[in-house]
Amino acid sequence: MTSTISQEIEDATTDGVKAIAMSLATQDQLTDLSKFKEKLDTQAGRNNYCKTVLLLWGMLDWHLQQVDDAMFNRILLFSLTVLNQVLNRKEFNHILLALI
Repeated sequence: MTSTISQEIEDATTDGVKAIAMSLATQDQLTDLSKFKEKLDTQAGRNNYCKTVLLLWGMLDWHLQQVDDAMFNRILLFSLTVLNQVLNRKEFNHILLALI
């Protein structure tokens, strides 16, 4: 195995993060989350974030099954970095209140 993440895995990660971001943005536009945000405590926010991460890793499952342990760990860290960079954008600040 090489030490670089393949373009196929980078593309799959990007596509997964885009799908999650579009889902969050669409949900925010279609529903009123204000009551949900008011009732959310820190533990529930962390749980929601973890579920979002697990969803992304589920999208990458096939790729994760094909790599060795070192690359597996690199892909997990890479995918989290990409996800967090997207979720830290200004457009998602109000949505993130419900996630953290």
